[in-house]
Amino acid sequence: MTVNALTIWGLSKEAPSGFGDHRGAAFCALPLHHQRVLLEQGVRQALGPGEILFRRDDPARGFYGVVHGTLKVSTLRTDGNEAILAVLGPGDWFGETSLVTGTRREHDVTAIEPTQLMKVDARCFSIMLRDAEFSLAIARLMASRIHRLYAALEDSALKPGPEQIARRLLWLARGDIGGTAKPSTSLRISHETLAMMLGITRQTLAKQLRRLAVAGCIGQKYGRIEITSMARLQKAAAAA
Repeated sequence: MTVNALTIWGLSKEAPSGFGDHRGAAFCALPLHHQRVLLEQGVRQALGPGEILFRRDDPARGFYGVVHGTLKVSTLRTDGNEAILAVLGPGDWFGETSLVTGTRREHDVTAIEPTQLMKVDARCFSIMLRDAEFSLAIARLMASRIHRLYAALEDSALKPGPEQIARRLLWLARGDIGGTAKPSTSLRISHETLAMMLGITRQTLAKQLRRLAVAGCIGQKYGRIEITSMARLQKAAAAA
């Protein structure tokens, strides 16, 4: 494992200076020796834009961490159109559910842009899972996924459009599925991807994003949404 890879991921309080802001909360919460095992056993894997990491029903062969880049977790609707369920970014670890349950993959995972991953193979993950501290950390990671799932269902059923969009932007800022040590104010996501995540049209999304921009919550650039005021965006997400 190179020093450069270590500085990307971080090693708790003993980490050297110069780390990026996108350190996964679940990873940083692990005891130091578990962090080191993941990094030492992990193998680098690179994906190009549009390249598929795995498809639904593929066998589960690894536990993955995003070093650089962005991936989408998606499935196909009954009409054949794609539904994006989540976006994975630097610091996110994923793929644990199928490894724990012994089942095949439930969704497609595809790179949106040039992406580098750290892959810990299934056998190593299984051995680590025998450790009580590590298995508890994985249980907490899975519980956080369930919490986000119920929150997304609540948003879809009860929240009007602007609140739902503001809340999803906050999720993306904090790490859509994993959480980050420090929220990002620059979200590298296209309108098309965000609309597919929310299950709305691009026209509807554009209209609501303009409202958030007028309210001083966000600014928009090509392929990117800038959060100009986290406090105002939080207020928009919580509006009655």
